Amino acid sequence: MAEASPNIQLALMLALETGQRQGDLTRLKWLDIEGGILHLQQSKTSAVVAVPISRALQAHLDAAPGEHRGPILRAETGQLWTNPGAALRSGWRHVRRRAGIKGVTFHDLRGTFVTRKLSEGWSPTEVAMCTGHTLRNLASLDVYADRKVIARRTAERLAVRQMSS
Repeated sequence: MAEASPNIQLALMLALETGQRQGDLTRLKWLDIEGGILHLQQSKTSAVVAVPISRALQAHLDAAPGEHRGPILRAETGQLWTNPGAALRSGWRHVRRRAGIKGVTFHDLRGTFVTRKLSEGWSPTEVAMCTGHTLRNLASLDVYADRKVIARRTAERLAVRQMSS
C-alpha cells in the first residue's frame, strides 16, 4: 500500500475487502453502495453479490476525492480512466515493481479475501455469497484459501474462547 498512489490504494482495498475480480472492480459505481453494502452483478458468472463494507474499506471510500458519483475507480487526477482495465493493470504492475513483489497477480487478492474471511470465522457460505461462488460447489473456495493461515487463526480464536470460558 505504501508504494501505491491513493487511487490504486482504493483499488487494492476494494479487491482485498470485497474479493471481486479486477473487471468487476473497474465497473463499480458509487450507486452500487447502499447501506454499508456493495451490490453488484459479476460479469463473468452473472452472480449477484452483496458484500458488507468493512471499516477499513469505508475509510478509503470516504477519502476518495471528488464527487462520489459515477465510477469509483478513477485516475489519480480524479478524471475517468479512458481504459479502466489497462489503467488498473498498469498501476498494479507499478506497485509490484516498486514494492519488489514477485509472483503475485491482482487476482491473488481474491484469494487473500477468501483466506482472511475464513480465518476470521466467516462460514464458507458467507464467503461464497460475497465472491459469487455457487453454494453447490463450496469446495471451489479451496482454490483460493490458504489452509495454514486459516488453521492458525482458527486455533487462535479457539484459544481465546477457551480462556474466557
